Amino acid sequence: MVLPTQEKLIYMLTLAAFVLVAVALIWRYVHIYDLNLQAQKLDSTIAETQKQIATYQMEKQTLEQLVAEKAKKLGYIQPPEDSAIYVSANGKAADENDN
Repeated sequence: MVLPTQEKLIYMLTLAAFVLVAVALIWRYVHIYDLNLQAQKLDSTIAETQKQIATYQMEKQTLEQLVAEKAKKLGYIQPPEDSAIYVSANGKAADENDN
């Protein structure tokens, strides 16, 4: 049985439409997979960066404590909070009581 040319054309167009839809669906799934992969990479980068930030914050706190201890050992005192410290043009610091 031989099909007429018009029916062959309809079958070919239908097949082409199915192929186009399939290609479009496959392309969308590939795109979604790529976006998901990028999101996972960003999540791991964010987690790693947060760990580094936590480490740096701990290091900062340790250094701040060491500075305060070292200053006490060297004889420095912390000024009262209500006093102001003025620095003159020659670079010497003066307390507001020493004006």
